[in-house]
Amino acid sequence: MSRNPDKAKRHFWKRIGKFFDISRKIILNLVFWSFLLLIILVFLPQRIRIKENSLLYVKPEGSIVDAVSPQPYPSGLIPFLSTMEESSSIELGEVIRAAAEDDKIPGIILDLSNMQYASLAILQDLEQDLNIFKETGKKIYAWAPEYNQYAYYLASLADIVYLDRMGRLTMSGFGVFRSYYKKGMDKWDLDMAVFKAGTYKSYVEPYSYDHMSDQVKRENLRWTTNLWDQVLNSIATNRGLTYSELKNWVDRYPQYLLEADNQEAQSAANAGLVDRVGTWDTFASEMTKITGYDTDNEGFRSVHWLDYQTHLSRKSSSPFGKTVAVVTASGDIHSGEGTQWTIGSATLISRLEQAEKESSVRAIVLRLDTGGGSAYASEEIRRTLERIRARGISVVVSMGGVTASGGYWIASEADQLWSAPGTITGSIGVFSMIPETDRFLEEHLGIAGDGAGTTWMSGQGRSDQALNRSSRMVLQSGVDSTYHQFLSLVSENRNIPLEELRPLAEGRIWTGTEAKRIGLCDNTGSLRNSVQAAADLAHLEEYNTWYVPGGTPFLKDIASSFLSQALTAFQGGGGSAFHILELTENLSDLKTGKVYALSPISNRGKN
Repeated sequence: MSRNPDKAKRHFWKRIGKFFDISRKIILNLVFWSFLLLIILVFLPQRIRIKENSLLYVKPEGSIVDAVSPQPYPSGLIPFLSTMEESSSIELGEVIRAAAEDDKIPGIILDLSNMQYASLAILQDLEQDLNIFKETGKKIYAWAPEYNQYAYYLASLADIVYLDRMGRLTMSGFGVFRSYYKKGMDKWDLDMAVFKAGTYKSYVEPYSYDHMSDQVKRENLRWTTNLWDQVLNSIATNRGLTYSELKNWVDRYPQYLLEADNQEAQSAANAGLVDRVGTWDTFASEMTKITGYDTDNEGFRSVHWLDYQTHLSRKSSSPFGKTVAVVTASGDIHSGEGTQWTIGSATLISRLEQAEKESSVRAIVLRLDTGGGSAYASEEIRRTLERIRARGISVVVSMGGVTASGGYWIASEADQLWSAPGTITGSIGVFSMIPETDRFLEEHLGIAGDGAGTTWMSGQGRSDQALNRSSRMVLQSGVDSTYHQFLSLVSENRNIPLEELRPLAEGRIWTGTEAKRIGLCDNTGSLRNSVQAAADLAHLEEYNTWYVPGGTPFLKDIASSFLSQALTAFQGGGGSAFHILELTENLSDLKTGKVYALSPISNRGKN
């Protein structure tokens, strides 16, 4: 009897389908169990063994900031996800000070190859930490293929500075340069309604002029020169040079470059800014002579600073005993929830209240790095500090790279106000801007606005309606009122009479050293000095430091980050078959004891 060919075909395709189904399950299981194993390995306690005579290998990545934006995954996953673009000055400082007391660590390697930026205030904090390390008699060795101004500030503290023979050392100073839009706005019949209080509140100038005004230019040159002098003095002292010698090299660099046969690395060496010119292999060879050959590293013996940080017992990981809480905040100030790069009033207030409610906390240090933002959001945060102080908890504000405008509004509430010498602060002034596009719409697009309303406010929010006289008066009145409140707050909290404060305000910018001289801050020093000051205010002879955590739910962010990258890899960069956005929006609601499924079919818009 002959075999039915249709049945044979169906059987064949059924076997093929089963094969692909089994293959799919195997692949998915391999991916799942590999991911689970990776997570387990990352979370397992890591035992870091520090060998005798190991150099602490410090390699900052990207920008150095006060506190790195909270990562949605453990540091062990960073090499797999390639996300680290910032390094924390707080963590670096802790590691450096701990290494100073570690007999197994005779020195530090500062590998500044990937360092891009740090504010002068942060550099001055780290300078203090590195000097503590050097005071123990231990050595610091700096290396980079080239140094920018910020990296070299730290390198200048090294006992020996190495530079690649094809490298360069760039010191460009400080400046304030902006684009000015007035001519272009006139050309296109665009207007910007500007309302300000403060002669030197210069943010609005590009919309009113086609150049920087002379008075603002003088002001900018004053405070940038002050910062530049701080940098030159510190580097000259660190390198055993005079201020004049260093400034002369910077000012006449093209001439010194010619004298070095256009070899930039050699020019830096001739000026005494660099000790060795060579390659990484040369540097590594010299480090190996210091530590002895290490078979594990296949070169000099070292421990990476992130591994060393893991090795350290983190006393500040949770509050216990008598505690000084440290809350860090950076970015523009606005109402509501903050983001990774901004200060949201609701988010910061929540973190301050978290510290306030902890029974062991006797004082709070608020570390600010912000150029300002919303006056109302700033006032919300200031009122929280006021209430915390009323409860008997001491509050110290430590100003980082920038604490100006709305940032200074908040800072003025502190029991003590500290800044670094290189902090940018002040800018006590207020402004508001509203774009006016009615002429552009009519002249260039032929769109004219018209209508009728019951009050002078009717239609004033429309892009095709110019602001009328009453609107302008009300808006300027609001700015003036806010400015008066700003002055009153600073006058009362800083105990500066209004007539003495007014010439210090007007939107003027001051460095930390100037701010101390004129009474806008109490002391200059590092974040660590601010913590000690807070402990002194709270009469604490012994205390623990607790860095109040921030960030978003771990499970939500790790799922979003890992799954989106994994699926992109599987699909060759194409669109995700899974609705990751919908998944991450709901992960914060997941509960233990329940089973959830990830489906490629969306239920969005369905009951």
